[in-house]
Amino acid sequence: MGAQSSSVSIGKMHLEQESLKTIPDLRSMVVTVNINTIARRIFEALTVPEYQETWLSMPGHDERSYIAATRIGQSYRLNRHGHSGIDVSVAGAYQVFRRNKLHFTWQEFGVSSTSESVVQIRLHGDFGRTSVHLIHRGPFSAEEYERHQEMWTASLQKLTSLLQGSHRPQ
Repeated sequence: MGAQSSSVSIGKMHLEQESLKTIPDLRSMVVTVNINTIARRIFEALTVPEYQETWLSMPGHDERSYIAATRIGQSYRLNRHGHSGIDVSVAGAYQVFRRNKLHFTWQEFGVSSTSESVVQIRLHGDFGRTSVHLIHRGPFSAEEYERHQEMWTASLQKLTSLLQGSHRPQ
């Protein structure tokens, strides 16, 4: 279904307006957490598929769902397996892959497919405390924005619990 348009005439000017409900806005969401561990451990948790499977929390995830992550070169895929097989799949590619900085594309396929967006993660810290600053930019509808905000907030909270729970001071 295409965008609906309406025409407005003002004197000799003729303006076309597209319905805001049918065109997603380019929006950015920001989530920041502080984790009591070193940046290297966080980087590994963010990029190693086996670790991604433990902390990523997609909306609708329950005790019978699980995430399978794969990475080949600079490309990755995250599949959430629900009650009847894969219900959400996310694919993308790393554009920047450094110990304190990650940029990657993000596109969902499945029940709610989305346009490609970009996730940027910066790690700032020293010896035992690191700040994780995530920005997700894309052409999100209001519903997609809320879903992604919920996902990243829950996921980074889970990552924090995972890494701080296994952190043992010596």
